[in-house]
Amino acid sequence: KRLSLVAFVPDDLQLIKGAPSHRRQFLDRLAFSLWPEHAQLYRRWQRAHAMRNHLLGAVRVDEDAMFAFTETWIETATALLSSRQRALRAWKDQFLRAMSRLDPGPQIDVGYVMNGARVEDAADDVLAGTLRRAVAERAVEERRRRQCVVGPQRDDLLVRWGGLDAKTHVSQGQSRTLVLAMKLGEFHTVCAHRRSAPLLLLDDVMSELDQAHVERLTETIVELKAQAFVSATDTASLSRKVPARFFAIHDGNIDERGLRGAQTGSG
Repeated sequence: KRLSLVAFVPDDLQLIKGAPSHRRQFLDRLAFSLWPEHAQLYRRWQRAHAMRNHLLGAVRVDEDAMFAFTETWIETATALLSSRQRALRAWKDQFLRAMSRLDPGPQIDVGYVMNGARVEDAADDVLAGTLRRAVAERAVEERRRRQCVVGPQRDDLLVRWGGLDAKTHVSQGQSRTLVLAMKLGEFHTVCAHRRSAPLLLLDDVMSELDQAHVERLTETIVELKAQAFVSATDTASLSRKVPARFFAIHDGNIDERGLRGAQTGSG
């Protein structure tokens, strides 16, 4: 049986502030954790994508081969996009609930952006038709640039905070709260699908959160009733209600501290 793991590390802040590739990777990893066959869908599309780029990069394009591999590319891209949408549907409500628990104030929305437009629960034939039209509309550009300029490698997961793109309109603290909600949403989604709780790892999780958000986060972690490992540089910021064992790391040595000492920030 595979060990299921959900982790937050500081680099995960790129899920909000970073390039679309970070958000696509998040969705692909989520889909794989729910359905291992997603990895095969991804690899099939990667091979078709690499071959199509190879054909576009030739000085003289083999039109017969281009037609054949474009159809294969559309087929594999459609399967990949369908799997991504399925993962998004499974995760979205869990993410929104987690976000309302951590910060009940802002209006949050999330959606999948394909070929510059938001798509919601599109059927496979709609996805395939959209890809086919995009390839036709940008065929001249693809020949000029000698690479594929449309498809799953260009898509994005758009997160909105109060109707605005979170990537450009939220603070560092708000960004951290969103990412934590994404991870908690992932936790609950995997839990519901696999009927068992994954291991939760949260590294340097309290930075840039005010005390109110720290309290909400620690209470949320306790309510999960799952095994969680949380690292922080300031134990005094942790809720005093956390029923946990505390460890301090000094000069590479691990020292278990009593709950009382950790809560008071002593030692």
